[in-house]
Amino acid sequence: MNNPTQSHTPIFYKGIRDLTNTNMCYRCDWCTTGFNQIFWLRQIAIEYYICDKCIDRYKITNENIWRLKYVENITEWRETRVSMFFPYPIGFGDDDDV
Repeated sequence: MNNPTQSHTPIFYKGIRDLTNTNMCYRCDWCTTGFNQIFWLRQIAIEYYICDKCIDRYKITNENIWRLKYVENITEWRETRVSMFFPYPIGFGDDDDV
């Protein structure tokens, strides 16, 4: 039976669904740690996300994060001149000729 006291309307944060009470999560593409709320992650290369722990590990600055936000291929990634020790996310640039 449905419980009338529970609300089944989804909760959103800036247009992105809050997954706290679900079995789903948003994942960091570098360490694969799951997060229930998208605001714990930063966007890189349009469709990838990175957590604060990985930002600290790879010593990436906020300026570098901003530069990588709309990168679409490996050539653009290299043009940003972000640290050479910062790896591409898995699956990034698979279709590009390098």
